[in-house]
Amino acid sequence: MKSTAEILKESFFFVKNNIVGICSVLLPIILPLEILYSIIERVASEPDAHRTLSWGRMLIDSLLYPIYGGGLILYLSSVLAGKDWGPLQCYKVALKYWPNLFVLYVVASVMTLIGLAMFIIPGIVVVCRLGFAEFICVLENKKVTDSFSMSWQSTRQYQWILFKGVLILFAVIHAPALVVGEFLSGLERDNLLLDVAGGCLYTILLSVITVYLFRVYSLHKEKSKTNQNKIPRDPPGSDYGV
Repeated sequence: MKSTAEILKESFFFVKNNIVGICSVLLPIILPLEILYSIIERVASEPDAHRTLSWGRMLIDSLLYPIYGGGLILYLSSVLAGKDWGPLQCYKVALKYWPNLFVLYVVASVMTLIGLAMFIIPGIVVVCRLGFAEFICVLENKKVTDSFSMSWQSTRQYQWILFKGVLILFAVIHAPALVVGEFLSGLERDNLLLDVAGGCLYTILLSVITVYLFRVYSLHKEKSKTNQNKIPRDPPGSDYGV
């Protein structure tokens, strides 16, 4: 297995070379959502309305993530296979896995939030150990329970590489976001365009984590395939009784 630094470098290189394709999968869904959320947030002035908006946003994200999240997985897989699927083809195939991906997303999100509430580190551990679940569900066509169990089992040997990489990416993504957020809030200006652009940029940056997890998953599959090919096969006629 390659080092964390090598996989991070390859992940950033992949995103750099395929940023247009990644954006073409994410933005058709993310951009309208960010515009809608920003407009509603400005219209809603009461605290109860903001609370309702937060719950509504969580619900909408849960319903739509299987489409653009599954689409992103299929896009990554297609690039690796040299096919380079378009967004519509990714969405169409992702819809087949919507029920399982929806359950995966909700359960994993709840577990991650619980982990993050326990001093952040446990949440990152959960992200790492369940990091293969979506790939297994979509690319290996497994059920939800099988995806979770197979991910938990197969990431055991890579948990330190996954943990270091995801932790670094969380820091790289969230630290600048916090600084920019504080800066914009200090300006005391309500700018719809900046809010929408910031939300879209944040989602695109988070895709780097997906690419990193997918790279480790791909290396795991390559290793498993290599080990399987090394298993000696019985010669013809070597069965018992022959």
